[in-house]
Amino acid sequence: MSDRKSDEEAAGTHIPIARERVVLGKRKVEKVAAHLDIRTHAEDVTVSEPLQTEHVDVERVAIDRITDVPPEVRTEGAVTIVPVVEEVLVRQFRIVEEIRLTRRSETVEHTETVTLRRQEVVDASQSDRPIASTDDDRA
Repeated sequence: MSDRKSDEEAAGTHIPIARERVVLGKRKVEKVAAHLDIRTHAEDVTVSEPLQTEHVDVERVAIDRITDVPPEVRTEGAVTIVPVVEEVLVRQFRIVEEIRLTRRSETVEHTETVTLRRQEVVDASQSDRPIASTDDDRA
């Protein structure tokens, strides 16, 4: 083989055709494999809140009185009085009755059981470790 090289060099016919080289290198490839589950937890909570209600008592009172002008709606203390009139003859009004409306307020404690739900995201590939939860203070 060395004779062949020396023959080629002497003749000047040495032509390089191709050459391969191997270059080794490393690069970091991040591979994330996670299985995420969203879990919803429910909890029954009893809440209590005062509620205020209003009631109106309606009382009809017969009057049967004649007047020249129709009376207006008026208030006497906690009672609102609405006159009911009919016109008789010319420009005379007979008060047939009065409707008396009395308001009463009442506050009652109202208790009810409600269901509160919260969610958390769990990484199932990491031993069910919670990743995020609606209990977090990140709001």
